[in-house]
Amino acid sequence: MVPVTSGRIPEDLTGLAPQCVLLWWRSFAALTPAVMALWFVLAAAVWNGGALLEGIVGALRWAKGRVTSVSAWVMRTWEHPPAIAEGVRALLLLILIISVVRVVRALTFSFPETAPARQERQRRERLFAERGGFLPVVVLLVTATRCGDAYQRWSQGTGVAGVPRVSMRSAERVVWQAYRTRYAAGQRVSLGSHHRRVLKEHAAQVVGALRAAEARQDADPARALQDMAVMLVTIAERYAEGRLGQLLDEDRLNPEISTAPGEMFRLLALGVAIVGAMSGAVVLGLPSDVLGPLLGFVATLGAVLFLRGRVPTSADLVDIFRGADRR
Repeated sequence: MVPVTSGRIPEDLTGLAPQCVLLWWRSFAALTPAVMALWFVLAAAVWNGGALLEGIVGALRWAKGRVTSVSAWVMRTWEHPPAIAEGVRALLLLILIISVVRVVRALTFSFPETAPARQERQRRERLFAERGGFLPVVVLLVTATRCGDAYQRWSQGTGVAGVPRVSMRSAERVVWQAYRTRYAAGQRVSLGSHHRRVLKEHAAQVVGALRAAEARQDADPARALQDMAVMLVTIAERYAEGRLGQLLDEDRLNPEISTAPGEMFRLLALGVAIVGAMSGAVVLGLPSDVLGPLLGFVATLGAVLFLRGRVPTSADLVDIFRGADRR
């Protein structure tokens, strides 16, 4: 893959992707025995389905008995006010303890971080990182390797085999889920809605750039495969660094070319919503003169909700209710 991307990779990349691949492999190797054990348990359960069913029935009976005993205890407590008073007292004590802990924690954060505390925080961050979050790097680099192999085959001549195409489907999926995977596995950060919106918009432009390069494989295979490999390596490195808002540079993005995740499902949902709304209108017996404007309104509203289209202006709404006729 080096001859394909040589001299075209951005100079600001730090080269963290190989380290992320190693961390992912360690996590994968550590989880493999547990996954194999789980598969063995599932296979044994399927093989001995009668015993499994009996065990489930027994567990349900035990849970029913526990619920009955708890409800009986609640009724006895309700009939004895002193017991209720003791419960309220215990609840107030718990609230007091939680409040004191939060105040102490806030005061602790206000002091400078000590060296042992910093080392412990870094150790926990490494532990969270090693538990997951770097599978996108692996997927992106594997896809980039495929682009490099396809470029080599095309350069050597394909004869009647045609263009060795490479699909970006797997790379698109990890780009769409990049911020969720990164923040869920590597950091304990709660993203605000405005933050998620910016990351989603950037991911849409990145996916649009990948699709545009993928579509050029039939016109200029060598250049398209090179562009895809460079973009995939860049995205992998930026993801490893945590630069989720700059997976690609601005010169590789086109604000007018963006996509939306799950386009086929969104179109299906839009069709179901339109058919359901019109069927409901017919069942309710609405006049035929109302069905035309209603169809336009439902289609426009569905496009905004399901396809993330432009919000209609007041003039657009007037056109919709008038049957899209300005006469």
